[in-house]
Amino acid sequence: MSSNSASGIINVERESAFRGSYKRVAEVTSSYAEWRYWWLLFALLLLMYLGNVCYLSLEQGEEVIIAGVARTMLESGDYFVPRLNGRIFLEYPPLYYYLECLSFRWFGFTAFAAKLPSILAAVVGAHMLYYLLRAMKTSPFTAFLSSLILATSVQYFSCGLYNCVDTLLVLFCIMSWLGFYSWSVKEQKRKRLLFFTLLVAGLAGCSLTRNWQGMLIPLSGIIFYMAADDLIQRNFRLERYIMVFFAALLALIPYFCYCRFLYTEFGWDTLLELLRQNNYDRLMLSGREPEYLYDAGGLFQPWLIFLFIAVVFHLRRVVRKHAVNSLYSLCILFVPLVWLSYAAGGQHIFLLPLYAPAAILTGVMFGMFAEGKIVKFTNNMNDFIIKVSFYIIFGLGLIAPVAFIIAGVCLGLPGWGRYWAAVLMFILTLRVLSLVKPRHEERLLWYLAVIFALIYPNISGIVLAERSVGNTLDGMFAGLESKPGRIYLYSPDETLAGAAAFYLGQERIAETGAEGMVHPGDIVIAPLRYMNPVRWDVREYLNKYMVAERLGEKEIAE
Repeated sequence: MSSNSASGIINVERESAFRGSYKRVAEVTSSYAEWRYWWLLFALLLLMYLGNVCYLSLEQGEEVIIAGVARTMLESGDYFVPRLNGRIFLEYPPLYYYLECLSFRWFGFTAFAAKLPSILAAVVGAHMLYYLLRAMKTSPFTAFLSSLILATSVQYFSCGLYNCVDTLLVLFCIMSWLGFYSWSVKEQKRKRLLFFTLLVAGLAGCSLTRNWQGMLIPLSGIIFYMAADDLIQRNFRLERYIMVFFAALLALIPYFCYCRFLYTEFGWDTLLELLRQNNYDRLMLSGREPEYLYDAGGLFQPWLIFLFIAVVFHLRRVVRKHAVNSLYSLCILFVPLVWLSYAAGGQHIFLLPLYAPAAILTGVMFGMFAEGKIVKFTNNMNDFIIKVSFYIIFGLGLIAPVAFIIAGVCLGLPGWGRYWAAVLMFILTLRVLSLVKPRHEERLLWYLAVIFALIYPNISGIVLAERSVGNTLDGMFAGLESKPGRIYLYSPDETLAGAAAFYLGQERIAETGAEGMVHPGDIVIAPLRYMNPVRWDVREYLNKYMVAERLGEKEIAE
């Protein structure tokens, strides 16, 4: 072979990896084995959610309240009635507390153990969405992409690292949608009992997580979809309505047992309070204007702008092709959105279950584009979009790690271990440079996926850690754990009662106020609004609370 021919071959091998990038991306995504997609998703989610969670503290409010109720349940052995500082606490049914009790039993009373059930629910929920997309006959790449979009939406990610019931509710909603859709698909008739059981379990989980009104989130979309599908197909299928009706009845049995127990032990007043305050009042929340519609900063970012495009895309598929998958996804998104917008008021977190259908709509559109199933664009335009996406992720890999490290140093946050994600992100980005050549497209794609996922440990390690440091009661209770004797809570609110129960345990705390006596030398924690500093030796202030020691002899008046 002549030297000119050899040099020509070498030049061909050194061509830019982006020439014909659109076709090569489609080939790589279609040939990748399904089990690899599943394990890649699992690895990315663990990297995102467990990367720096050890640097997050429990924040004031719902986090410490739920943790306090769960620790009280574990220490008292009363697993049927949630209690907060000795009083019945009916904000949520006991299911999430059971998971937290298991976590406390295995990992101790730590912030990580308190957050672990929410983290696992977020990870499993993303994988459950993967199975829902596969049931819809999408490709493994599209299912993987949709699950990753759900997991990387800012509100879902933030709630996954927050000790709350909402990610568990999302998991059960996806289970319900998966169970119904798989049951109704003709090819799945042999497994109908399995999918019916999955539907019942999902609906039951919704009721045991957010009371019976939690079931309305998946049910409302399912019922509307059946009606719309029958209207489009001009074929009324009664069996689906009967199946959903009996599934809902079976799913309510555990919740009815919970209500029956409350009635037997505490009477009608307690039961009516549960049914009225935590169900009807939440469902019909005074018709407040949905303020979040004017402040979309926390709604499904960074994918919100693509969601609007995806909705139009799927509406056209329904109109032109009667696409069942698109119709189902639109119904389970917009039908619950109508009444949740009314019930949620200004609370973004109420809309979290709707992020799953939003991720389906967005991910299916992206997946069809990447696999060449959207033929409206020319190959040149598709190549251009692929190139721009590569350069954006590559730029983030170089700039974002430096910005995160500088931000952490400037904020003075403790724990240098949090910066491992930023350093690894920078190193992998440099590694990408050596992969930009032919026959490395597959490795290049997954390096870029890891680089993108590493942004999120930085968010939890820098941004969320800085927020939790300024909004936690860790410092106030750290010095009290080693103090002998009981700690008195003077007229505590729910946050203070929950924090004391979690950090100190039920045996260490006692509530006092108008009916109790505080003696000189007693250590007291109280909201500032109840305290007269002249009578107290103040040890520490923290936000709206104060730790003090009683000086005078007289009982404190309200």
